[in-house]
Amino acid sequence: SENGKIMPKFTVLVGIVLSPWPAPLCGNFTVFPGGHHHLHKQVKSLGEEKFLATMRPRPRMNVDPVQIIAQPGDVIIAHPLLPHSAGPNHSCNIRYACFSRISRKRKKRPDHTVDLFFEYEGIQKLEDTGHSETKA
Repeated sequence: SENGKIMPKFTVLVGIVLSPWPAPLCGNFTVFPGGHHHLHKQVKSLGEEKFLATMRPRPRMNVDPVQIIAQPGDVIIAHPLLPHSAGPNHSCNIRYACFSRISRKRKKRPDHTVDLFFEYEGIQKLEDTGHSETKA
C-alpha cells in the first residue's frame, strides 16, 4: 500500500502464555469478539487501500473487549483480522507471552476482500453444508 500498511499475510496468530493471567488487568491478551466479521465487511466494501486508511486511529468496535484469563502453557489461536491488544497490567507481575504469526504454504497472498475463512477448509465445509451460522 502507498503508506506502508498491508493487510495481514499470515494464516493464524498463535500465542503461548508464559505467566499467569488469573484475572483481568494482568496484561491479558484482549479481544473484541466477532470483530473479525466487522472488519471483513469493511474490507469488502472499501477495498484494502481505503480500509487501511481508516485504521488510524483504530476503528471503534461496537462490542466490549474481553480479557482472556489464562495460565502458563495455555495456547491462544486467533484469526488475523480479529481485533486484539494487550490489556492494562495493574498487577505486580510482568506479563509474559510468546506470539507468532503462522502462515501456511500458498501460491498467492490472502485476499481479505473475498472470503474471511478462505484458508480454513474445515470452516468452509461447514458453510458449504448449510451451517452458515458459524460463530468462528
